[in-house]
Amino acid sequence: MGGSAGHINHITECFDFTFGEIKDIILRVSAGKMRGVSVKCDGQNLVFSVSHCGVRVARNKSEIISGGLTREELTSKFDGRGPIQDAFVSAFNVLSKAFLNVSDDVIKNVFANGCRFYSIEVIYGPAKNVIEYDGNHVIFHDTPVFEVIDKEIVSVNYHPNFPDNVEIDGWTLHRPFHVCLKQLDNDVVQRTLSKINNLIGDVECSNEDTLLDYLKICVLKDARRDLLLAPVVAAHVTNRIVKDDNALSLTEIKKMLPKTQQTQVSEYVKNVGPQLVQKYVEPFDVVIKDFSFEVLKHVQPALVCDHEWETNRIKDALRDIIKEMRQTEDVKAKVFVEKETTNFNIDNTLPVEGIVFNCFGKMLKLTANFGRVNKIMGFYRYAR
Repeated sequence: MGGSAGHINHITECFDFTFGEIKDIILRVSAGKMRGVSVKCDGQNLVFSVSHCGVRVARNKSEIISGGLTREELTSKFDGRGPIQDAFVSAFNVLSKAFLNVSDDVIKNVFANGCRFYSIEVIYGPAKNVIEYDGNHVIFHDTPVFEVIDKEIVSVNYHPNFPDNVEIDGWTLHRPFHVCLKQLDNDVVQRTLSKINNLIGDVECSNEDTLLDYLKICVLKDARRDLLLAPVVAAHVTNRIVKDDNALSLTEIKKMLPKTQQTQVSEYVKNVGPQLVQKYVEPFDVVIKDFSFEVLKHVQPALVCDHEWETNRIKDALRDIIKEMRQTEDVKAKVFVEKETTNFNIDNTLPVEGIVFNCFGKMLKLTANFGRVNKIMGFYRYAR
């Protein structure tokens, strides 16, 4: 989900998770004991609400606070965007018909008089991203749900029974596609846990340490070597790079330095810092993505007619794109494709974006290769 629904985190984006918690997630998923799991579909995100004025939709927080967009405003916002405009406007029309005769009680209690917005996924054939679905669909998500209270957006917990498998004007409305996960072979689980243990053992971290603790140890070592700073200052620089909640501002750090080092440290934090974080997160990311593939290959894709055919279609398209980008004269494309195909196994590509679930108070997703596939195809389509 993008747009106003915001970003759903990969496990490796939750730096406050302990390694014990990460392992617990792996064990619960691999045992088929994670609850509330739904299939994540590859569409366009909107949030919507209903008031006595009808349906309103939004793509960002300011639009939610202002009460959402009318059909005319939505059309204008995406003017010239072709299939994307068609997708959103058609979905708006379908929602308007679905909630045409909604009662005053529903408007008040379900939609808070147009102040409570629910997330939906819009799937429209001509606006496809990676996966080719079997038609045009609107999928109601369980979360997030936003409510505007005193001009502030808060997340709330409501799960109304929206229409399911209802067809309107060639579109089908669905509730979330919930799935029960299959129990994985023990060797898959042990291989995954062993890889994590090896990574954290190299820096003497334990199950009680967080991913943030791990990053601090690794980044501090590099920062001290590269910048030759006093230990205290190097620790502050490290905290800034890994975005610790208690990190000093760059301005405060620079006051600790002689003028001759201020520019160097500032540029290091801004330019080298993100590369260091990526460098040390990536090995965990590879482990989790490999584990995700083992999970997702047993998940039935939603709204895909032929699983095997669609798998092969995506792989073939991806191979052709990568080959063309490697042979191009475009230096930017060559650099991009080499970077994105590092630690990338095209055979781990599936016609399902991923699964979504709530654990330790956070919405999380497992997506295997999908993010990388989407990025490569998106670059080929738009950024060259």
